[in-house]
Amino acid sequence: MKRGVMILLAAVVLLSAGYILLRPAQAGETVRVYQAGEVIWEGVLEEPDVFHAPHNTVVVEDGRVRVSQADCPDQVCVNQGWISDGTVPIVCLPNQLIVQIEGGGNQLDAQTG
Repeated sequence: MKRGVMILLAAVVLLSAGYILLRPAQAGETVRVYQAGEVIWEGVLEEPDVFHAPHNTVVVEDGRVRVSQADCPDQVCVNQGWISDGTVPIVCLPNQLIVQIEGGGNQLDAQTG
């Protein structure tokens, strides 16, 4: 009987962890684009959109966001690629641009613990 309970408990833990790690973007997640500390654009992560900031182009699609073009020399923001949660923002230092996903309830954070 104890073995059956342990198997059931392990299955519940694995299913819960899988759901937390693989769940889609939560409703209410907002993409905010900051330039020089000011919000210059805001959109919903679930709605496809393209925003042309001064010096950068931000693309939202399929519950994720990226900087697709930038006129800065190092292209770090472009090379970072897509983000789909709020753990790591996209930053373009030469253009003072930050793309951040915010809201949507509880998010696991790589720095938690």
